[in-house]
Amino acid sequence: KAACEKSGLEIKRLSVTATSADSADLKPWHCRTDAGDFYFAGFALDRLKGQEVEAAVCNDTVAAVFWTIDEALRVDETTKQSEAAEKKEASEKEETSDLNIKVVLNRDDFSGLIHSGVLLSSAAPMTLTYIDGVSKEESVQNYEAAEVISMTPKDACFADGGEVVIESAGNRIELLSLNRSHGHPSYRGRIRLAAKEGGLTIVNELSLEEYLYGVLPSEMPISSGLEALKVQAVCARSFAYKAITGKTTYSHYGADVDDSTSSQMYNNAKEDETACAAVDETRGELLYSGEEPIKAYFFSTSCGVTSDVSDVWLSSEEIPYLSARLQDAVMKENGDAAAVAVPNEAVPDLSDEAAFRSFIDAADARDYYEKDMSLFRWHVHLEAEDIKTEVETPTELTVDYR
Repeated sequence: KAACEKSGLEIKRLSVTATSADSADLKPWHCRTDAGDFYFAGFALDRLKGQEVEAAVCNDTVAAVFWTIDEALRVDETTKQSEAAEKKEASEKEETSDLNIKVVLNRDDFSGLIHSGVLLSSAAPMTLTYIDGVSKEESVQNYEAAEVISMTPKDACFADGGEVVIESAGNRIELLSLNRSHGHPSYRGRIRLAAKEGGLTIVNELSLEEYLYGVLPSEMPISSGLEALKVQAVCARSFAYKAITGKTTYSHYGADVDDSTSSQMYNNAKEDETACAAVDETRGELLYSGEEPIKAYFFSTSCGVTSDVSDVWLSSEEIPYLSARLQDAVMKENGDAAAVAVPNEAVPDLSDEAAFRSFIDAADARDYYEKDMSLFRWHVHLEAEDIKTEVETPTELTVDYR
């Protein structure tokens, strides 16, 4: 600036209102300011429209621009960083949505993963690929649409660790030997059968996004609405992602998760258009803590407080985002904007029976999220004779809650 002044250039503050790039009545390389029109060849003044610049001018020519150029470069660098972050996020979403997941299926009562046999069919032609347990050689057999296939662990194809992979041209395979809340379930992707522990395991392999089509209606009422379902989709996807990329108890069965509440319910209810839309509109999205996708555990109803992960799984593992929290909405006015949720007070010590009883009895003490849900507070009455019978001769005891 001092050199410009010494050279006889005049230092002016100019508010740029237009440039030849967006104003047809300006000559090329000219800008319009509150002090008149100026020639600015060699300067990137287009990006400074609407800003005030400090410039060195000679007659009607801008010879130099100070400090604002630095600011513009900083803004430009921020824009580049933002664009790079968006590209990275888009790439991560695409990588996530391209993943496949393997789901080991339970029996009718969700009491185990070993099946005595399998009956399956499809509305479209099917292809069965037999994989030899020793040589790993493959042989293929084709079946007509609607043809029913029956398999048991005694079939020769399962000897020495052999497996069978079933695929349908219509991408839907109906398991007639299984029953779910909506009848015989049908599955996208492929079905893999293997002999294990005296029976057969059934593993459904499909894309992560299609898997979520079967999770959402099985985990959450469709009546909750699209936005709530979108939140559930991101949680369910995050949970599944951690299972796919880590090691789980289902690795023993060649799977990542099962189809029960031990993982997350899958295909226990029919797919729904709204649930599928929630999955599609959040495609590839995960929940993160820093740079790491989280273990997104979720539940239907709490009593108003959650627990530390170390207490739930009795481990020394500490995960900041899986720590005890009161489940209530403490709202604070945010100036002219709407009220916003703020961190609530510390979770009370509930390790003492009397303290926990007091907490349970004070259900109306706070504005808990789940206060209107049937399982927020419940009561079970057991007769002494029922308890005695249960202790002496263990049987399944069914109770009603209210």
